[in-house]
Amino acid sequence: MYIESDGARYEFAKSRSDNYRAAVGSIGRVWDEDLDAMYAYLDPEPGDNILEVGAGSGFFSFPISRGIGEQGLLYVTDPSIEQLQSVLEQQSANMIILAQGAEEIALGEGAPAIDKIWSRGAFHHVRDKTETFSRWRRLVHGNSRMAIFDIFSHNRTARFFDGFVARSCVTGHEVSYLSKDFATSLCANTGWREPEFHDIDLKWSFENEQHLGRFLGLLLANKASFSEADSVAAAKHYLGVRDTDDGLSLDWPMTMMTSSALPGYE
Repeated sequence: MYIESDGARYEFAKSRSDNYRAAVGSIGRVWDEDLDAMYAYLDPEPGDNILEVGAGSGFFSFPISRGIGEQGLLYVTDPSIEQLQSVLEQQSANMIILAQGAEEIALGEGAPAIDKIWSRGAFHHVRDKTETFSRWRRLVHGNSRMAIFDIFSHNRTARFFDGFVARSCVTGHEVSYLSKDFATSLCANTGWREPEFHDIDLKWSFENEQHLGRFLGLLLANKASFSEADSVAAAKHYLGVRDTDDGLSLDWPMTMMTSSALPGYE
């Protein structure tokens, strides 16, 4: 099933969406450690009802779908219709696809309570984080959990985006990164328990600098005036690139925030 929202505003449209989908479509094993983190902290189990927020091209959607099995239900959401096209083309029977932003998610009348919420690399794009957490809380039950895997303000990755991507990306990159302090207050104000934070130093593996530059150039949708070599230079400056036995390793630090719903919250 696919449901489109009215008037959704989103950043990943047209050329940026095309570039992003091309990057994910040729990703190989670059995001293996990201996938490991999803299994470790979300832990999709047979029969789970899961809400995925900011699913993009579905890199995590299909592993989650397999994990919850035929008895589970996965709501795959993203504000960008273009981004969701890859999911629509390969949609599993246990998926409901919603073209909705995080602040406007509505699962429809008769929808089951959500057991787990997953968002990877999308929450820093959310403008009204308080409304979003409040809305999510109304969709879950008293034992539900959420796992937000994202760039936080203390991660070196935030400096990479603010210092380079905001200038090089065709759409710009005007976003708001969570701090641990604000995230803790946000949970307290919206019916979630005090969160736990897990800083994860991801390593993205590439064959060589050309592979690294090509992937970043597509993923981050470089303007014509910024070359793949510019992306590599910025990655070395802000993040760190190291030689390995098989090629190169790019440091990509992110933070996993987990929390659970407070029972009885209205």
